[in-house]
Amino acid sequence: MQEINMSDSIERYIKGEMLPEEKVFFEQLRKSNPGVDQMVVEHTLFLNQLSKYGERKDFTARLNEIHKELFESG
Repeated sequence: MQEINMSDSIERYIKGEMLPEEKVFFEQLRKSNPGVDQMVVEHTLFLNQLSKYGERKDFTARLNEIHKELFESG
């Protein structure tokens, strides 16, 4: 259960959804606990990769749509 709460806190921290007091507390926790800091870094990298993957998929889909339209129009 604590791991779920930590994941939720990390997600909220990365997205900037924490209250100022929560953010200060969480940043202190990151400074004092290298494991938590590492989890934040890894989760940030994961979210960035996931975002890039989504952008690439959207681009490929749009490109395929354009090719289809060009093919159909001759």
